[in-house]
Amino acid sequence: MNIAKDYLSQTYTAQGKIMCYDLMIESMQKDILLFNNDSVIIQRLKDELSEYEAQKKYWINKKAEIKQFLLNLNIRENIKQVLILRFVELKKRREIRSILHYSLSYIDRLLKQGLFFIDEKLKYSRQKVVI
Repeated sequence: MNIAKDYLSQTYTAQGKIMCYDLMIESMQKDILLFNNDSVIIQRLKDELSEYEAQKKYWINKKAEIKQFLLNLNIRENIKQVLILRFVELKKRREIRSILHYSLSYIDRLLKQGLFFIDEKLKYSRQKVVI
C-alpha cells in the first residue's frame, strides 16, 4: 500500500505548496508595485513571479490529476467516496465519518481496500509516482 499512499499523499504536498506559492505571488505583486520605476528590478521580479505561477499551476494540476485518477477507478462507489474525501478534499477520518455517517472502523476498512486496489493498479501501470 506504500505506492498508493505515496501517490495519493501528493495532494497534501500540493496543498501546502499551493498555499506557499499564493503567499509568494501576493508578495511579489506588492514588490512590483513598490519598484515600478526600476525596470531591471521589475523584470527580475516578473521573471520570479512567472516561475512561482508555473509551480503553483503544476501543483494544481497534480491535485486534479489525482482526483481524476480516483474518479476513473473501477471500484465500489463508497470506497471511491472515502478516498476522494481523504486524499482530494483532505478530510480527516472523523470528518469523513460526519459526512458519510460511517463508523471509523468501516472508514478504515474502506481506505485499506481502496489503497490495496490502487497499489495493485499502480504497480502494473505507467502512472508516475513523483514526490
